[in-house]
Amino acid sequence: MKEILKEKKIEHLIHFTNAENLFNIFRYGLIPRTELVKRDIESAFNLRSRKYHDAVALTIEFPDYTQFNAIRFRQHNLPWVILKIDASKINYNACAYSPLKGSELRYGQEGFLSLFDEVDDQKSRAEMELDACYPTTVQSKVLCYETIPVDAIKEVHFPDADNYWIYKGTIPKKSKAQVKVDRSYFRTRHDFEFWKVNNYKPLPQ
Repeated sequence: MKEILKEKKIEHLIHFTNAENLFNIFRYGLIPRTELVKRDIESAFNLRSRKYHDAVALTIEFPDYTQFNAIRFRQHNLPWVILKIDASKINYNACAYSPLKGSELRYGQEGFLSLFDEVDDQKSRAEMELDACYPTTVQSKVLCYETIPVDAIKEVHFPDADNYWIYKGTIPKKSKAQVKVDRSYFRTRHDFEFWKVNNYKPLPQ
């Protein structure tokens, strides 16, 4: 996997969460929901599909804005953050891959590479001007079935200064993660106009 990550220039995996979870994330790591419940670790769960609660859902280099924005629309009063995870610190042997929403899970290096396959009846990656690091669809998922360690978290992005100042203190001062205000991951990916996903409309930027 190291060679694939290097070849595709993949540096980060992305996870979005409620800022209320930062305290425990930086204490225990990113833990699958079923394990959080088993260990009685407090967490503010997202309102999303009941699938994959036994895994930490990640995307490659950019959030799944179709899911993220839908959740933010339904829970607009909650504080959201983006976590950037060091791609080299993921145990890919403990992962499964979903190229498209609802698709059959795939495994191993072939499963990972399938996230970058061309999609039938869709513009090519070249026509959409996708960098090598981006999966073909923004809905592609990396599902990690084990805890992701705290030291794998490299950056925390807040969409606004207000929540930055409210929640920055929940992150230990000894943490090496960069904490910043940056809205770039709260927008759509540049190829948005090529996709028609359930009549999806982006939130105001």
